[in-house]
Amino acid sequence: MKQNFEFGQVCGTAMTEIDVPVKVYNFSNITGASYTIRMEDTMVGQIIGFSTVNLFSSLPSFYELEPGEVWAFSWVNNDGLTYPDGTTLFNLRVKLKNIAGQTSNIIIDNEPVPIAVYKNALPVDYYIRHGSVC
Repeated sequence: MKQNFEFGQVCGTAMTEIDVPVKVYNFSNITGASYTIRMEDTMVGQIIGFSTVNLFSSLPSFYELEPGEVWAFSWVNNDGLTYPDGTTLFNLRVKLKNIAGQTSNIIIDNEPVPIAVYKNALPVDYYIRHGSVC
């Protein structure tokens, strides 16, 4: 069974900050995850951080690789966490720019941080559904 991560689709007005939820499905006994997150079109918005982190007992690491464009996420918990389907793990914080009517996808890259999900310290299948901001 694949572990699913789903980025939401969120809209807002120019020059505001919005939260894009990252939800999970089939998140059972997960001990770690890592990947790179970026905006496809930085003219629409820029990633400025993360909020509402629900990965209890072990805080994730978020770090900016390219200012306003590319962030890396990594998290490890040897106990293995389980969450009900639809749980928001964290919110991606995005500042919208002044481009009315435009949309940008949120992309998961495999470089420079490999996309990986671990259950009981072993890699498992995953599926990440991209979201968008407008």
